Amino acid sequence: MDSKKKKNTKKDTKKSPKKVTKKVESPVEDPNAKPKKPRNAYLIFAAEKRPELMEKNKGIKVGELSKLTGAMWKEMSDKDKEVFQKKAAEEKSEYEKKMEKYNKENEKSSDSDKEARKTRKNKKHKYLAPPKKPKNAYLLYADSVRDKVMEKNKGIKVGDLSKAIAQMWKDAPEDEKSKFKKQADDAKVAFKKEIEEYNKERQESDSDSD
Repeated sequence: MDSKKKKNTKKDTKKSPKKVTKKVESPVEDPNAKPKKPRNAYLIFAAEKRPELMEKNKGIKVGELSKLTGAMWKEMSDKDKEVFQKKAAEEKSEYEKKMEKYNKENEKSSDSDKEARKTRKNKKHKYLAPPKKPKNAYLLYADSVRDKVMEKNKGIKVGDLSKAIAQMWKDAPEDEKSKFKKQADDAKVAFKKEIEEYNKERQESDSDSD
């Protein structure tokens, strides 16, 4: 019997687990959020009177509470209302200061966003038109003589003009042709550098947009 009593006493001495109450953290206001609109005199009055009225009228419904505060406000003298009107004016003044600061910061942010978009757009447009392929020696020669041929042959057709220039190129001495061949070779070298730069810029722009 004694052993049973001892066992029972051990069970009784077990401590019940403590309830852990979590602290409810108050929401942190976002400093970049748009300022809340100020309250008018009546809303400030209602906010101050609400706890008192709820204490006096246990279980009062929201609609009835609003009616009650509305009636109290209506019955108040203009002099008594001045206290809340002053508070409302102070809230309005504070709101206007915050809004002025908010709008300035938003303008800066908007300008920087526009600049960033403009930069991205410019980078994108840089490689929309790749460098033009260089002309060969014949095309360079044709450009140099086309106006002269058209001047000598008024009203010449495009097909006949091309034939005439082609014949002139065929009959041109080698030293004259070599001059245009050199120009074509130089243009080819320049084009190679331009296309390399174009491809490099395109890769950089694509990586930035990612």
